[in-house]
Amino acid sequence: MSTRALAWIRVAWIAATLALAALWRGEALALLVPLALLGPLVREVAPPPDQDERQRLEDYRASHIALMSVYALLFLMVAKAQVVEGSGLTAELLVLLAVPLIVRSSISLGRGLGARRAGLTIGFVFGGLWLGFAVLSHGVSVATASEFPIGGGLLALTVVASRWPRLGGALLTMFGGGLLLFFVRPLVGHGAWGQALALTATLVTPSVVTGLLLLAAASGAGAASDDEFKDLRAEAGTK
Repeated sequence: MSTRALAWIRVAWIAATLALAALWRGEALALLVPLALLGPLVREVAPPPDQDERQRLEDYRASHIALMSVYALLFLMVAKAQVVEGSGLTAELLVLLAVPLIVRSSISLGRGLGARRAGLTIGFVFGGLWLGFAVLSHGVSVATASEFPIGGGLLALTVVASRWPRLGGALLTMFGGGLLLFFVRPLVGHGAWGQALALTATLVTPSVVTGLLLLAAASGAGAASDDEFKDLRAEAGTK
């Protein structure tokens, strides 16, 4: 899709939203929010043929700066909630902080380290973070012990996956599905959407992403050896 066509789509979207807000309700202006996602999504799926590499690089750089701006704003919101209002970190703010980090880290690790290492890194990091937050929030108490199987389960299954990627990946995927069924679903049923989103972002999604990455790595490896340095040693021995 060309840049001009995308610009016309944006203009039509804005005009339709303004008309809907004028003829119906002012809340329709919320439809302007997805407009920020429309441009990058279309350019990622169908790169404009009238853009050269420099223009695409500048476009990616602009998106990166926009992400940093969002996190700067989130920092101010968290500081206001924690220091000024004393209300603590809400579930909505936790979701806004966690989701972009999970997406960016997964893509970056997947491209830089490969699916297997990326999956193991995500599993260990989020399992450790969950246990750390449980201890910091409740100390050594019954509440910490009740939350320990969640983060501990993610860590334990990641350890299993480090030895048997296919088995561990399947178990991690099922673990995420179980969390979604037994923890997130009841929260949604009671109308606690913020807590449900926070749990999905910080535990369910990392578990499922870790499992799928490990399954993809195991399927792609085929009959490859688990010894990652075998080829390097063989190449060095021929020199």
